[in-house]
Amino acid sequence: MIKRNIREYIQIGASLRFLQDAKANQYIVGSGRITGNLKLYFNELDKLDLSVTKRASRNLKSIYDDFIKLDESAKLTNAQAHDLVENIKQVRKTLQAETEGIQAIIITDKRYTIEKLQDIRQLLDTGVFERLPDLAKYDLTECGYCICFERPTAAAFHLLRATEEILKHFHRKYIKAKPTGFMTWGNYTTALKNKSKGKKPDLTIINHLDNIRMSFRNPTQHPDKIYDIQEIQNLLGVCLDVINRMGKEL
Repeated sequence: MIKRNIREYIQIGASLRFLQDAKANQYIVGSGRITGNLKLYFNELDKLDLSVTKRASRNLKSIYDDFIKLDESAKLTNAQAHDLVENIKQVRKTLQAETEGIQAIIITDKRYTIEKLQDIRQLLDTGVFERLPDLAKYDLTECGYCICFERPTAAAFHLLRATEEILKHFHRKYIKAKPTGFMTWGNYTTALKNKSKGKKPDLTIINHLDNIRMSFRNPTQHPDKIYDIQEIQNLLGVCLDVINRMGKEL
């Protein structure tokens, strides 16, 4: 996946339009002039990896190389203007043909903005993300991107896995003894609920976790469960709340 700003596509079109309208007596050298727009055009070809159009632009490159040697007072002659415009018309055909084979996917805001979904720490209380275990950070980040690209079932798996990973560390904070054998989500919450000595965890957190386990985590493991984009955003809100509560204590 390559992230690009659509301004780059607009820029190449704007530069070509400027150059196609070139006329005699226009200034050649400088930013916003003929050489400036040719330079922008070639830069955008490289950024967008339009290799076919770049090869078709060899004559334009020769024109550019000759123009940049000129003085800033130089103006286009009739012959230069005609040569430039004809070359632009030719490369536009190639550009159109090459870009017909390129598709751009535009991601749109959901209930959460794209900016926040791509930087999930913005949806957590200050400093919480930094306290989380690395695996949970990874899964929360992946969850955000999955929602961006409308892959809600995949987002649910990442989100619930992140929540369970944080629960493991939350359990370790309150129960120092190393667990014996395999521990499930339910084992962790039961052990926390039954803690009899020392500081006890907030029961609201435990009840919250049990609800997520029974209502969401367990059904999600079933192969028939498929989330839609609204359901995953509901679940994200539920999990973010308990993650914030646990994260503040890590």
